[in-house]
Amino acid sequence: MDNHSTVVDQFVKKGFITEEQLSVLREEAKKEENRWKRIGDIAIEKGWLTESQLGEVLAERMNCDFVDLDQFEFNGELIDLFEEETLRKYKFIPLVRVGKKIRFATNDPLDFFASDEIRNTTGCVPFACYSTKSAIARALDRYYIPKRMAPVVDEMKEKLGAEESPTFIEKLGKMFGLELWNQREFIFTDEWLDEVCELFQSGLFEKYCCIPLEEKDGVKYFVVPNPADMEAYEALKKYCGKPVRFKLASRGTILRVFRDG
Repeated sequence: MDNHSTVVDQFVKKGFITEEQLSVLREEAKKEENRWKRIGDIAIEKGWLTESQLGEVLAERMNCDFVDLDQFEFNGELIDLFEEETLRKYKFIPLVRVGKKIRFATNDPLDFFASDEIRNTTGCVPFACYSTKSAIARALDRYYIPKRMAPVVDEMKEKLGAEESPTFIEKLGKMFGLELWNQREFIFTDEWLDEVCELFQSGLFEKYCCIPLEEKDGVKYFVVPNPADMEAYEALKKYCGKPVRFKLASRGTILRVFRDG
């Protein structure tokens, strides 16, 4: 990469955004409400740049490989060598081991804490790849939430009553750190209804009982009754063509949206 060019210049050189868009972004970055935001983050919010495109440019800037964690198949045995708390604390996730080398994803390739954890835990030589902080958080959720949910959900249902119980949903959310969806605060729009119609026509609503919500930072949010359903995750990610995240609500609540609306 040209050492004299900035990160935002690379967005234009790679054809990710136009010169006109860059000018708008520079002006937006001067506003008080954006004082702590990077231009790349503002571009993602506007839908002009994807998280992966930002990661690609930043990785080049740091002279390391970029890894798209939303498309990565994880090695569970390798991840299980580390405590979840450690991975979340230092924001890294091990990817693959080849001989005595381990490649790992981090949002800060210069952070020696993650490298030291890998070296001390495995005795292997760590090699950093870049991924965004939000992608790492999604990847850890995608690995750990289903892993934690599987053994206890049935037991919780038995103790707390039917799955439709508000108590069950609340306990489930607190136990697994899942964001609960508040139906009462949801506002219907024509654009949302168009999205719902398309989802119905695709057959995904009938199969997974999912509600489309907002898109934020290049991630599409859905309400689902089972956030641990990896089949639904993969299907909706393919349908949207972008990363997805789930919010939790009971099946009955989701169906009442259409009955009451």
